[in-house]
Amino acid sequence: METRIVLLPPPGFVPAFGRVTRDRDRWEKLEREACRLRGKVYLADKAIGPHEIGADGGYRLPIDRSSWQLLSMNGDEVVTATLRITESPLSMSKRKGRLPHVDESLARADLVPWRKLAAEKYLSNVHLRFGDSRPHFYVLGGWASDDTCSAAAAILALAPWALIRRSRCACALAICSERHGSHSQLLRTGAVPVYPRNGKQMYFDPNYGCRVGLVGGEVFSESPFLARAVDRLALKLQDSEIVCADSQ
Repeated sequence: METRIVLLPPPGFVPAFGRVTRDRDRWEKLEREACRLRGKVYLADKAIGPHEIGADGGYRLPIDRSSWQLLSMNGDEVVTATLRITESPLSMSKRKGRLPHVDESLARADLVPWRKLAAEKYLSNVHLRFGDSRPHFYVLGGWASDDTCSAAAAILALAPWALIRRSRCACALAICSERHGSHSQLLRTGAVPVYPRNGKQMYFDPNYGCRVGLVGGEVFSESPFLARAVDRLALKLQDSEIVCADSQ
């Protein structure tokens, strides 16, 4: 079945690429569908409890309000996969040492200072390489996919590599779990594990109920055998529908 990408920027932001439409009602409808899919998948995985689902059936975190939602949709206008993307400055001083979403998981881990230091070292090295040409990075999260659509899951894995080319971001960080092999899948796309030199790649996060690991990926560093697919997806993003919450 046909799949396509639709992007929902955070309210108040209008990107400089894609086919931009301003439609608050459609933005709210698609955001609600994405959060419902996320809630359905996470409940089935027992990663969250019923009490964490909102009145509209969706699962949300406070960070969602300032993040992009990347959606994969089928020809029937059904959201089949979703991913949350949060942009943040590479400069540690500009973000006051905070790592959106990542901090919360690291705080539940062992050797927290060393894991945080490894993450900051990774970002610092990327910043030195790219400087002011790409002064931001993405934090990825909120992964959810309808298992009946393998094409949607594939797009979800490759979309960050493509989207980062359309931005001023130099890299992306993601907390990914061993559940459904998501950690190993991201490593196969070209991401690298970020962890203390004498530590382990993965650690147990009680909120996820399984082992998770922090991975990073720099722009244009996807696996060579996927580069052509990422090239095509990056071109597709240039003409993808972007629904903004602002009516004017």
